[in-house]
Amino acid sequence: DAQKAPNFARIFAISDVHIDHGDSVVKWAEGISATEFKNDILMVAGDLGDTFNAVQIGLKIFKRKFRRVFYVPGNHDMWIRPNTQDSTKLKFKDSICKLLAMLDMCEKIGAEMMPAEVMRGVFVVPLLSWWSSSVMGPGYRQDDNLVYDAFCKWPMGDQIAHKWFVQWNDVFVKRIQKLQKERNEKAQVVTFSHFLPHESLPAGGAPSLASYSIELQSQIESINTQCHIWGHTHCNASYCLNGVNYQQHSLMGAEYGHSPQARFLKVYDGKMVDQPRSHNVY
Repeated sequence: DAQKAPNFARIFAISDVHIDHGDSVVKWAEGISATEFKNDILMVAGDLGDTFNAVQIGLKIFKRKFRRVFYVPGNHDMWIRPNTQDSTKLKFKDSICKLLAMLDMCEKIGAEMMPAEVMRGVFVVPLLSWWSSSVMGPGYRQDDNLVYDAFCKWPMGDQIAHKWFVQWNDVFVKRIQKLQKERNEKAQVVTFSHFLPHESLPAGGAPSLASYSIELQSQIESINTQCHIWGHTHCNASYCLNGVNYQQHSLMGAEYGHSPQARFLKVYDGKMVDQPRSHNVY
């Protein structure tokens, strides 16, 4: 698709679907128009489901509705809950093993977790992320008694996990930088992550220590991103920071309720949308 015209497809976004949070969510997903988005692209900014099977179900539904589906996991997606297939049948040793299994699953069903040039000069860039205490400032030492996302298992420890993801992203960020330099032109770039990439974005009711991955900010800005989608806090909002349009468009509200015909955020339609809004078709 890298050679397709820049008006070939539209790009939509959503986060925090929590497909396994009751039958109403699956009903919502199954009810998405079977024709409206057939030529379009969807970005899913994490917390699709608590288990591997739930994530797979959600991605398969979206793939039936959209031409291309890009996905990054959130904290819920990385959980390994006891008494679920993740721990009893699939027996994931840790959350990295689960992540790698999701990468493999995406390849098999046609979903994507890697950046791509989706039209000529138009890039969709998933950024993997995990929360870190960096947002609290230098010298901060976290209380060891504070535990977040206890269902995750990180071989490197939960205070180091974010560095692993930043290094992962760096490989792709540098490739895009190199391509932009070779072409001597600024591409149209939309990035997305689950965790909050900028300290000025509000955490709402979520704990700050388990919400931010501010190391992403420099990666976002280094590839001339025009729009970034984030999730996690279930608080839909829009901010312009350092020339980047930051947007959250969560299916779930603060109390895990959702509209039965919730719509997707349209961020690209022939060009980057200056003020993204919910699409007029579900």
